[in-house]
Amino acid sequence: MSQTPAPASTRDARPLPKAAAPTITAFFFLTGASGLVYEVVWTRMLLSVFGASIHAVATVVAAFMGGLALGGILGGRLADKTRYPLRVYGILEILAGLAAVSVPLMLKLGDPLYQALSGSDATNTGLLNIARFILCFSILLIPTTCMGMTLPLLSRYLVKHDGEQGKRIGGLYAANTAGAVIGVTLAGFVLLEWLGVLGANFLAAGIGVAVGVAALAAAGHWTSNNLASHDPAAPGKPITSLFESMSNRAKLVLITYAAFGFSALAAQIAWTRILAFRMEFLNSTTYAFSVMLAVFLVGLAIGSALMTFYADRVRNPFRLYALILTLTGFAIVGSLLVMTNTAGQIRFGDPGNEVGWSFDWQLAVANVFLLCAVTIGPATILMGMAFPLAARICVESREQTGRETGALYASNTIGAIFGSFVGGFLLIPWLGLTNSLLAAAFISILAGAIVFQLSETSSPPMRTASASAGPALLAVCLAFLPGDHALQIVPEDSKIIAYEEGPLATVSVVEQPDGDRLVFVDNEYVAGTAVSMLTDQKSLAHVPMLLLENPRSAATVGFGSGGSSWSFTLYPELERIDCIEISETVPKMARHLKASNHGLLDGWNGQDLRKQSFHGGRYRVVLDDARSYLRFADHKYDIIATDCTNLQYKSSANLYNVEYFRICRQAITDDGLVVVWMPLGGLSPTAFACALKTFAHVFPEMTIWHMNNAPTHYLLLIGGKQPLRIEISRIQERLARPEIRADLAEISLHQPEKILSCFLQPASVMKEAFAHAPLNTDNHPYLEFQSPKYGFGIRPVLDNLELLWKSRVPIDPFLADADRHPEFIRRFESFRNASELVMVGHRQQWLGDNKGACQAYVKAAEIAPDDESIARELEFKPLREALSRNPDNLAVRLNLSESTLIKRDYAEAEALFRNLLEQQLPASKANAGQLLFVRDASLRGLARSLLGKGNPEGARQLLEQNRNRLKEDPDLTRLRHEIEQAIRQ
Repeated sequence: MSQTPAPASTRDARPLPKAAAPTITAFFFLTGASGLVYEVVWTRMLLSVFGASIHAVATVVAAFMGGLALGGILGGRLADKTRYPLRVYGILEILAGLAAVSVPLMLKLGDPLYQALSGSDATNTGLLNIARFILCFSILLIPTTCMGMTLPLLSRYLVKHDGEQGKRIGGLYAANTAGAVIGVTLAGFVLLEWLGVLGANFLAAGIGVAVGVAALAAAGHWTSNNLASHDPAAPGKPITSLFESMSNRAKLVLITYAAFGFSALAAQIAWTRILAFRMEFLNSTTYAFSVMLAVFLVGLAIGSALMTFYADRVRNPFRLYALILTLTGFAIVGSLLVMTNTAGQIRFGDPGNEVGWSFDWQLAVANVFLLCAVTIGPATILMGMAFPLAARICVESREQTGRETGALYASNTIGAIFGSFVGGFLLIPWLGLTNSLLAAAFISILAGAIVFQLSETSSPPMRTASASAGPALLAVCLAFLPGDHALQIVPEDSKIIAYEEGPLATVSVVEQPDGDRLVFVDNEYVAGTAVSMLTDQKSLAHVPMLLLENPRSAATVGFGSGGSSWSFTLYPELERIDCIEISETVPKMARHLKASNHGLLDGWNGQDLRKQSFHGGRYRVVLDDARSYLRFADHKYDIIATDCTNLQYKSSANLYNVEYFRICRQAITDDGLVVVWMPLGGLSPTAFACALKTFAHVFPEMTIWHMNNAPTHYLLLIGGKQPLRIEISRIQERLARPEIRADLAEISLHQPEKILSCFLQPASVMKEAFAHAPLNTDNHPYLEFQSPKYGFGIRPVLDNLELLWKSRVPIDPFLADADRHPEFIRRFESFRNASELVMVGHRQQWLGDNKGACQAYVKAAEIAPDDESIARELEFKPLREALSRNPDNLAVRLNLSESTLIKRDYAEAEALFRNLLEQQLPASKANAGQLLFVRDASLRGLARSLLGKGNPEGARQLLEQNRNRLKEDPDLTRLRHEIEQAIRQ
């Protein structure tokens, strides 16, 4: 009698070797770490190849996650066919590692194609973006597909019995996600800074290859555990029949888990943007993004690990799965409530002190971790709990473990791809940040409600509750959530004039009490109409235009408030002016900033900005990444002016490295100039030296300028292919034009002597000082990782500026026609000599010492009485505006009175001091000491005012009348002596 064959469900159910499960889990942990390092590294590589435009971001997401989804499908089919899933896994890891090593080289192969498709002026963006997408997607498809295939293979290998799907598959998912946490944390905090981008890529590839080799060795050692031959009928079914073979429950979970993936990625994008508004010190830095992603992955790992031990034992996994979907939606809403109401109070402490002299970077990072954990932690833990349950429901047959696991993984990944696209490019621009996050929550709740409704085991009350979840969510939001404007942190007594959320950035215009307006991009102050910011914008245009002999074209990188663009249009010799702006949301604010741009874009009809030009066709806005555009544009510019935000921000750092400066050098004419806005703040001495050395590495003839017409916190770095030659005659001729003179007069920079007094030194003077500093490159982005560690206090501004001013040299060697302008040179020397005292005054202003600043300005005015910028500083506009807003502020009133006295405007000083003494001041124990101090200081100030007016007798009588009220000290004794001397004379 023949023996009955064993059923397919038990033929190959040999027990696992004792060490197999923990070893394979360790493999998957390590490859999870290497996988996230790959993602971080490849993202940087792709962005450096074709820029950080919206299309680049989309390509990165699609290429990486698309490969994972395809791998899940293919890996599922292969897993159920092969007898050696562990061996195949090892081979795939080795292939993925080898392919990863080749990614940098493969990406460079597209350069000739991009150049050919870019067109004569790189405006053929549609075809170019398609080519980029196809090539980059294809390059990443091989390694990412290999990576995506691994989960189904290992699941098929580990699942030996029905009823352990949740434990085995969920455990793999948890281990892989935990590894991803380590990978993203190491990449964001250690590997890129220490090893560089290529080094981190090689390390990740080495880990993958090592795991692959170890897996092959383990597979050879555990030969007895290879799967037996299968029933060809089961695994041989075409892939199209998989969905048909699933139960209705499994199909529903497959579909809803895709929706869940959509919700999770849409929420992640919204969280990333919203948390940027609620972080202090580290917002928009690489560290902040790394922390947010790490916390997101930690939540997934914790959730999946917790559910792994419970998934196979729960009686009704279908109903629990629905409950988790619903709770996740409400947790997303809860995160929004926390972020908009209490985020400012979630911190371990303040990383910076009040005067800005120190910064605790570790505490700042800890604050980011705490904020992210409290806000998004609960939701991400619930997200992680869903996968083991979904695997328990969907993987119904051990014979099709691979295919069903792969299908589940692919469905979630595909949903995540759409969540990333739709969330970033449609929901946020259409609905705004808070409503986009609510939409993600609603999708999760809706998916849970559908599962509840279609579950045969759900009770009528449960179905009713699930149907009511959506309206309940809406009611909570309407009752407790503020509008999107609440995300923007508005300075005291200021108000929001305009606010708009775009695919890449959220832009706000905030008006201050003095009428100046600020432009915020993702809650970072980037431009405005204050004198210091107008100086930045105007000088970037005017300084190179005054230095160049025959400029015909200019490009300005970054629209800001439109000031640089406007200033360029004032020169009729410029036939072409291009503004390269990555986000269309920024120029949309131009109409609110006419004090800066003078209505530059008033002719814009609101349609596609790329198809319009202004000022007689000379000016246009190019919506693209600056690196990408300049790299492939055939047109050469006479001037390229880069105006970006501080180097601490991830989006700005790649515009301050060797590769970008080389692109600029290639894109200018032989006589052209590159002008770069360089911040003084947020940079340690080494980072500051790195920034200067990097520019000088590409432009050895670099010169350094500091606009001293106002307390400015930045430099201008000017470089070209030729040594700088300055024609005094040309500067005088162009500044004599009424429109140019008027534009610069707004910031008291319309005098040629003043502009030349802003020259500090050429690069050669600083060569020894930054000889040992590193270069900032794409591979070693030193500034991006070092700058955030130094904070934004006033100390680096003062220290870095002092370093440059100590080594300042005369501008004489660069003046080509000084011998023809002796009178100008004489006047210029007075401006130059006075500038040192001007800088002392600016320094004292930064330190809050208005009296000390005033004293320095008065001395500077004595040296250069024609310097109109000094006269503007001595108008004390900030003090007068502060006093107009708060007339009872005794400190401000006394400060203004004493500054006026130092200025020797004795008549006004007398009036101010008398007014201060005559005011009825409310007395109390709390302010008694302040009142005594103000009274004494006012009496002495009034006496000095009378003395200055030539009335020493009146000054003596005033002091005698108040002898019993004045506190005796050396200053009062000196004052009496001066009065007696004046009377005797």
